[in-house]
Amino acid sequence: RITKMSTIPVNDNTKYLVVEGSLRIAYDIKNANNINKNTLTFILVPSLGDIRQEYRYLAPLLHNNGQHNVISVDLRGMGQSDVNFKSYTPEDTGYDLVKLIKYLDVNNIVLIGCSMTAGSVVLTASSISDKTIKGLVLISSFLWDHKMPFGIPTLLSLLLNRMTGPSFWKDYYQTLYTLKPSTVEDINEYIKLLHSNLQEKGRINALRGHLFASKSSCAIKSKSIYDSKIPVLPIYGSKDPDFPKGVSDELEIMKKEYLPHIKDSLIVDGCGHYPHVEEPNKVYQAIIK
Repeated sequence: RITKMSTIPVNDNTKYLVVEGSLRIAYDIKNANNINKNTLTFILVPSLGDIRQEYRYLAPLLHNNGQHNVISVDLRGMGQSDVNFKSYTPEDTGYDLVKLIKYLDVNNIVLIGCSMTAGSVVLTASSISDKTIKGLVLISSFLWDHKMPFGIPTLLSLLLNRMTGPSFWKDYYQTLYTLKPSTVEDINEYIKLLHSNLQEKGRINALRGHLFASKSSCAIKSKSIYDSKIPVLPIYGSKDPDFPKGVSDELEIMKKEYLPHIKDSLIVDGCGHYPHVEEPNKVYQAIIK
């Protein structure tokens, strides 16, 4: 199976929402100008250092020819969102999502976050009525602070500057895909798009802000998700290099310490940090089940 796309639609159907002062985040609604409030609404939030086209394979599957609403969002400072925000924390992302939900007046929501933004969707869900949120999908989740090896934060801080940052992140990003040969035929084209976006003024500074922000509030707020019994589906790739101790250990910690009501989970064999890109159909089937 080869997943393929002919073009990456950067400007297709892009909308904007002012969230702080005059600064905006970008989003799009899959194949629709109007939202059907009688069905599920999936809100897709990309990972740290990525853009909303990360969900280019999963979004059309979830949309399913109009059966569901699908909204993809760019983080502050990334993709087509504005730069020069005061901060780029998980709380900021959670706040932006709450504002978007209220602006669009949607309900029956399933929030999907990847990597660092899995924590942000937890914060969003804890701020919205549990009757509105129907579920959370946490892909390759960093729900709590993970201690980096000695010297790595300093090294990252030095490398993530406007001159070397885009190329450094591009090289690192490529290591997060592990299926060999890659099933993602457009990956080189996509990485070029991401690299080009990071070369724009203010993007690397935003990435640094997202990267070094604490996730401690996400872990704390996970208790409200447990208390309200909002369904949570964790998804990992079995070979995710971001979890050197293994994703099974990561999943056990999540169940034991943060979200003990989890009933189902998915570990996609052979995949790296982006199982929804490498094996979108398997991820889709787990979500709709």
